[in-house]
Amino acid sequence: AFLSEIISVIAEVADSESFLLDDEITTQAFGAFIGADEVFEAHDEENRQAEIDSFRREVRITYKMIASVRDTGKLDRTIRSPMLDYYRKLKQEQEEEDQIC
Repeated sequence: AFLSEIISVIAEVADSESFLLDDEITTQAFGAFIGADEVFEAHDEENRQAEIDSFRREVRITYKMIASVRDTGKLDRTIRSPMLDYYRKLKQEQEEEDQIC
């Protein structure tokens, strides 16, 4: 819960100050850390390891996205994760809905 609160504050500041980051990088980066504190709340080793593995996978994807921008100057949009897939689906639905109006 503590980590989620910190991420929420960082997101609010970034938004209020118009600190511009690519929306997909922001989604992936914040999403990777939201719920990461659950690692410490897992009571059995199997669940704890699954939470750690998930966190590491999401962080690796985030690093890969940032590296693509650093190396080429643009985001590699072929990078995928369940979180990004869901975000992209919601964004597409919103764009389609906006076109109808």
